Amino acid sequence: MKSWLGRFTIGPQVANLPTSKVQFNPIADRMVCTMLVRLRFGKGPKVGRKRRKNRRVAMAFASFLTPAAVMAAALGIWRLAEDPHWASDFVIRQGLLSHWQVWFAFAGLLQTGSHLLYRYGRAGDKGARSS
Repeated sequence: MKSWLGRFTIGPQVANLPTSKVQFNPIADRMVCTMLVRLRFGKGPKVGRKRRKNRRVAMAFASFLTPAAVMAAALGIWRLAEDPHWASDFVIRQGLLSHWQVWFAFAGLLQTGSHLLYRYGRAGDKGARSS
């Protein structure tokens, strides 16, 4: 008995399996074989989302945010010292960035972000302090 491709021979052992079905199709005047094929693979790496997979990237960004926070605080100090004429004229004369409060708030946000990224990067390490 030949399959519908005409290249493969279907033996009686295939017809007796519970996952295969051989029937005669009177309209097409041929035998039709349907078979369920189950593939089993060995255990591979666990598929899923690792919760802390970007730890190195977080540590790198945290190391760059602290100097940025220091620079923002320095601009805030410069702007604060410019009011009583203790420092030279501030670079930004008008707008949102001409206020010292904005620079200190920006420095605080950058340092907070750096701290949070540092904690995220250090989580799961042995010997990491919980702060």
